[in-house]
Formats: sequence, structure tokens, C-alpha cells
Amino acid sequence: MPGGPTELGFAAFVGVKLVGYTVAGFKLRAAYQKEGHVPIAFGVSRTLLGVAAGLAYGSVVPSVSGGVGVLALYAGLLPVRLLEWLAIIAVFFDRRFGEPGRLLNYSLAGIAWSYVLDALAILLAIITPGAIWVC
Repeated sequence: MPGGPTELGFAAFVGVKLVGYTVAGFKLRAAYQKEGHVPIAFGVSRTLLGVAAGLAYGSVVPSVSGGVGVLALYAGLLPVRLLEWLAIIAVFFDRRFGEPGRLLNYSLAGIAWSYVLDALAILLAIITPGAIWVC
């Protein structure tokens, strides 16, 4: 049974990601002992990067309807997300790659956070009336 997000569902998904990535920005700012408005810019940038990467990934990966296909879809995102998190943390917090192990650890935590946000965003889209179409 095909289905997909409506504009409202997409907005809910992006909203969850924006808030979640901004929270991550606050945590990373504290961990890297940075000051300023970095968390909000980080959240917006990470969300935009994720939307762009997600659309690109979705355009080359076949559509799936459930079960193992969905698991494979999300497993395939793992290397994409690793690159996203490494890049965005490096740009905002660790431009000199002073501690590569630290950068990698925070990137791995970011990947886990992205999957948590996916689950929350999908749940929100499911429970929001008119957010997902099914035929």
C-alpha cells in the first residue's frame, strides 16, 4: 500500500529535526566550550544538510514499503550520516581536527540522535491528521 508525507507531514518531520539538531548544537557547544549563537545556526545547517542528503539518497534508493526494506533503507543511511556529522561538527566546532577521536565519537552520537529523531518525527507524522497519505 503506497503512502507518503503531505506538506504538513514533511513540515512536522523537519520541525522535529530542527529542534533536535538545535539541542545537539547546545550540547556540542558546551562540550567544545564555544560561545555565541552557534546552536541555532548549527541546528538550521544540520537540518538543511540532512534534508538535502535525504532527498539525494531517496532519489537513488528504490522505494520501500515496510519490513526489511525499511531497515535496509535506514542502514544504508549510516555512512551518509557519518559524513554529515563529521562535516557539520568540523565546520562548527572542530575546524582544526584537534582531536579526531572526539570528533568521531560525537559524530557517532549524532548518528544515533538522528535515528531517534527519525522515530519521533515519523511518529508525529503518523499521529498528525492529514500528515501522511495512504492509498
